Amino acid sequence: MDKNIFAIFNPRFELVKNIPKILLNKVILPDSENSLLKDGKVVRRKMRERDLLKNGVKVQTPDKNPIIHYHTFLKRATGMQYLLAFTKAHIYHWNPSTEAFDTKWTNHYISVDTIKFDDNEADADTITDSGDGFVTAGFVPGDKITITGSTSNDGDYTIGSEDTDVTAGVLTLIATDELTTEDLADNVVIVANCDNWKTIKCP
Repeated sequence: MDKNIFAIFNPRFELVKNIPKILLNKVILPDSENSLLKDGKVVRRKMRERDLLKNGVKVQTPDKNPIIHYHTFLKRATGMQYLLAFTKAHIYHWNPSTEAFDTKWTNHYISVDTIKFDDNEADADTITDSGDGFVTAGFVPGDKITITGSTSNDGDYTIGSEDTDVTAGVLTLIATDELTTEDLADNVVIVANCDNWKTIKCP
């Protein structure tokens, strides 16, 4: 990997040479929230990757969704570092022993071909499942959801906050969310997005 030499430059005294130079590996800067200082190197984890390197081999997340957030932490008792990887549907723990992702949390979602969308004009728009699977899938009032696989309604929406806004066959959206009327699609996926993730117990 390429390395850059860093030193301190002072506008008055120019290059200060009586300090040690530090070699830093090139790092990935955009949209990175987690940094690790190790062996004098700053390492940042890149967002939006759906795989992890394992001895030079890429390892994909089990649900094949892109990773939208990483979180690393150290367990005080052992000093061992842990990595959590978040996708839109799951939270995974990278198991260094097995070199694989362990599922720690599954977000509620539905993936069926029985979904239709209704633009109800003045009334709140609705999503209907003729298979009556919304309650079983775990959707609750106030959920923020992401729709994919539709023809005209892919995007982010919010379910209304009233108990009646979630039934087995109908999700009623908040008044400001607009849908386009659409009949049954081949395969629509509705996922309660990461705003609904809860605290999980880590190893």
